[in-house]
Amino acid sequence: MAAERISKLEHPIDVMPLMHKAFRAVSDRTEALAADASTVEDIAELNEAFGF
Repeated sequence: MAAERISKLEHPIDVMPLMHKAFRAVSDRTEALAADASTVEDIAELNEAFGF
């Protein structure tokens, strides 16, 4: 993804790259936590991180 500086959001679609980046970061973190989960405590940590 190209690095671009957005200084003004004139249209709702302008927020799409920012939302994609945010959701991608959360997905990557979730996948990493789930991959490392091997005990009940790890699952509890995953649930706590996401407020479940």
